[in-house]
Amino acid sequence: MKSFDFINLFLYGFRNLLDKWIYLYTGLFIPKPINFYIVPTLRCNARCKMCFIWAQKDPELTYSYWRMAINQIVGWCGPAAKINIAGGEILYSSMAFKLLQYSARKSFMTGLTSNGYLIDKKMSVKLIGLNLANINISLDGINDKTVNFLRGRSDFFEKTINAIKFLVEERNKKMSRTKIIIKTTIMGPNIKEIYGLVEMALKLGVDNVYFQPVLPPFEGNWTENQLRSSVLWPSLSESEVKNEFNRVIGLKKKIKGFILNSEVSLISMMNYLLGIPLKIDHPHCEIDLTTLFFEPRGAIRFCSYYQPIGHIKDLQKIKIEEMVKKSPALKLRKTMRKCGKNCLVTCMSDKSISDYFNIFSALVGWSYKHKSV
Repeated sequence: MKSFDFINLFLYGFRNLLDKWIYLYTGLFIPKPINFYIVPTLRCNARCKMCFIWAQKDPELTYSYWRMAINQIVGWCGPAAKINIAGGEILYSSMAFKLLQYSARKSFMTGLTSNGYLIDKKMSVKLIGLNLANINISLDGINDKTVNFLRGRSDFFEKTINAIKFLVEERNKKMSRTKIIIKTTIMGPNIKEIYGLVEMALKLGVDNVYFQPVLPPFEGNWTENQLRSSVLWPSLSESEVKNEFNRVIGLKKKIKGFILNSEVSLISMMNYLLGIPLKIDHPHCEIDLTTLFFEPRGAIRFCSYYQPIGHIKDLQKIKIEEMVKKSPALKLRKTMRKCGKNCLVTCMSDKSISDYFNIFSALVGWSYKHKSV
């Protein structure tokens, strides 16, 4: 990362923290968000057991709307805005490369989340050539039996592992700044593999691993009780679940900086999967001060659990920085401030300054030379 970009990113993050503190205690200076999640498509080539996005048939907005959204984000927040582009499976969309290329030119903190299935050698060269900040690859197990079952296709494990190898090889060859991160959802079929997954990730040469627990899918209208009675919920005893998490926490302490989750976050996931009520440590939700979601149907939200504050098409008439300061955004801010959820989705979870520092360090390259255990 260039020195100017590094300073720009640091000042942007610091300003958000400062403005957030001022706003929470005085009501002044609504902060500029630091994370923007752009999801242009619900289309997906997987048939995941824990997600029903692939079953949606909604029409997609055209490229021009997403380009307009990116222009407004960067025009408001500058080139250090963290733009995360995902799906569905974003690489399944015909506009994927055009959108990624455009966003990467506008924001040096553009990132991609993919299941890896479509990433062959040729595509890995194109992706690394975009000079993205990070490429997140979803991988939910250490063998074909687990991954292929969860993803609903017989060749998913092989395709995903090959994608990671291609990306790491090309990244190293080009000495690119792009961080390769494995993202894993912890659930019943793979909970006994999470320790082994960290070991495998080290051998594959990726930069980091990031966990989250299985949750009721937003698109499936599942309740938590339905999830708990499904095959996705761990059937292990309390001592077995604790043992798996304690082993991973031990690895986190041993391999500094590799597992992006904090120890507190991992313990919260463990308690959630054990059915232990989660303690709410934060006095108020702050996601509306840090994050905006741009959804496939065009809705713009602070949080997936709450109603939209507007629509992408509205940006033809009103700028995004004005939208977040008007109703219904202001009314939602007051409601969300009292939210009692302890979110465990990585993009919405409550994060400490230490958590932000760990993620910042990983993305800017303050990484350790990780060795296999």
